[in-house]
Amino acid sequence: MAPLAFLERMDRPWHWVVLSAIIVVVLEITYATLLYSPSVPTVLPLLAGLIFALSYRTPRKTLIPLILLMILRSYLLLENMQVPYVWLGTILIVIRNFTGPFLAAVLYRRYAGTRVISRPSSLLFLFAIIYLASLFLTLPLMYIYQGQLGGIEWIQRSILDVNATSMS
Repeated sequence: MAPLAFLERMDRPWHWVVLSAIIVVVLEITYATLLYSPSVPTVLPLLAGLIFALSYRTPRKTLIPLILLMILRSYLLLENMQVPYVWLGTILIVIRNFTGPFLAAVLYRRYAGTRVISRPSSLLFLFAIIYLASLFLTLPLMYIYQGQLGGIEWIQRSILDVNATSMS
């Protein structure tokens, strides 16, 4: 049996816990190598794929630790940036990162159940939901913090963040 072979089945709750822990560790290493810089578009949205997978295939209660981690990390990021409205920004970041993938997972689960997503039209449907929800929620966040974006226009940064979320 190969290491982590259980990931092919994903039929027990602890499988999802292990997968989530691996993904969070990899993402935190990625963020640390980018020095948690707000000018890098991948700092905020990379958890979208994990949020979608957990929302689509597992009970909703498995999302609670991930949301708490997102709140803590977003708060620390904004606190380190020394920006105004830290709690408002934290709430907006968490809502922005969580809503698109969660909404896409809930809508698709109602449509297709929990079977494997294999049709290109299904992928396009999911991409469109995540993209539009993320764009709608990213624009106000980037407008509020446009002074801290490191020389990137807030609309351009919004599009880069939404692309990273949707592709994740």
